[in-house]
Amino acid sequence: MEFLPVFLNIKGRKCVVVGGGDIARRKAVMLVEAGGIVDIITGHKAEKFSEFGQHEQITLIEQNFNADHLKGAVLAVAATDDPVVNRAVSKLANDLEIPINVVDQPDLSSF
Repeated sequence: MEFLPVFLNIKGRKCVVVGGGDIARRKAVMLVEAGGIVDIITGHKAEKFSEFGQHEQITLIEQNFNADHLKGAVLAVAATDDPVVNRAVSKLANDLEIPINVVDQPDLSSF
């Protein structure tokens, strides 16, 4: 077995989603529904997330991803269309021992 199926309790804990598209939005919603406190990191103005502006479980950070964004996170998702950014998120998360999912790239993912 390559992966161990597990359930994570993320209630009240910081999760990071990197990306500004539909997939990133779906991942963020899923994490919020599980009780996570979600930082969405997007390098551009993200209209898809405008309704989250007043949501207490979501912080929209419109800047390029950097290592500081993962501080205190218990889980990360990379959902960008930029393979360089996805690899950087994966490497940093792995270095920090944070579970990482890189959408559609299981070789860069730990879950």
